Amino acid sequence: MQARLIRRADELEELASGWWALWRKCPNSTPFQSPGWLLPWWQTFAPGELLSVAVISEDRLLALAALYIEAATARLLPLGTGISDYVDVLIDPDFQSRAGDALLRALSAHADWRSIDFNELMPGASALALCGFSEARMRDEPSSACPVLDLAAAPDGRAPRLPARKQEHLALARNRAMRKGPVEFISMDEVAPGALFAALVELHRARWQKRNEPGVLSDPRVIAFHGAAIPRLNAEGVVRLHALRIAHKLAAVYYGFADRGRAYDYLTGFDPALSFESPGTLLLGHVIAESWRVGAREFHFLRGAEKYKYTWGAVDRFNRRRIFERAPAPVRRRVRKGVHAGKVCAS
Repeated sequence: MQARLIRRADELEELASGWWALWRKCPNSTPFQSPGWLLPWWQTFAPGELLSVAVISEDRLLALAALYIEAATARLLPLGTGISDYVDVLIDPDFQSRAGDALLRALSAHADWRSIDFNELMPGASALALCGFSEARMRDEPSSACPVLDLAAAPDGRAPRLPARKQEHLALARNRAMRKGPVEFISMDEVAPGALFAALVELHRARWQKRNEPGVLSDPRVIAFHGAAIPRLNAEGVVRLHALRIAHKLAAVYYGFADRGRAYDYLTGFDPALSFESPGTLLLGHVIAESWRVGAREFHFLRGAEKYKYTWGAVDRFNRRRIFERAPAPVRRRVRKGVHAGKVCAS
């Protein structure tokens, strides 16, 4: 078992095949730790110097900490920071202790960082099993609220019921939309993902321009990132794009992910000219029902405590922030050769 430092983008790209295999094996991984998300993120933004660690045995990837170092602060941060609702490391559950320990020792041996900041760890994240280094203090803090809707079926096998007021709102929105004209839901089987995302960009831009605010898609780099990530994620069956037409006019587009019984609501855009018909609500109701139909047990609304999420019946889950901080260099205790620099917590 060898721990290898990854300092160049091409080295990270070479891991893609094994990275996907490791990602699939980790039960608590999310699309935000996949190479389909993080490789385009690095190629687009690259906000520091790559300093990642891969643990490999007989050409098999057993652990990966996809990190970069922020020059101004000497912090190690996960790739995807800022644009990802969940961050984490990947560790093969069959080798959690040994591979996790090798990962920690490799990081400890590198002198350039002062802290490692895992800022959005969901419950059960692999990084929460990393207990620390002999030369670094560990502390945990609460992080973002991430409301989740439980989609577990009712005892009689029927779909879970939404709150009564939300059902009333959906019925009202449906009636208003149908009075305007035909209501049609569209999937990626009918329209290419790239075309649906382009439509989402236009709807999102129109909505936020009306409010005289930039919106999350105002940066061309963000659009370029998603344009590169969507084909990679779609090739693995992870991305979900849905649209709604009202009276033959595109009214809303949904962009999210689904994997291993979890659906993730990442971004929705709707035509502000059709706000009376509540197209965003109609489309989200359709996506939740479709997610349940194909086996999702949870619907993640992701970061933020916006009021609308709770009207669907979502309940808060809180991310954790785990920080490893080194003592200043003059007093930092050196690790003797042959002594482990860290340990992995029991799950």
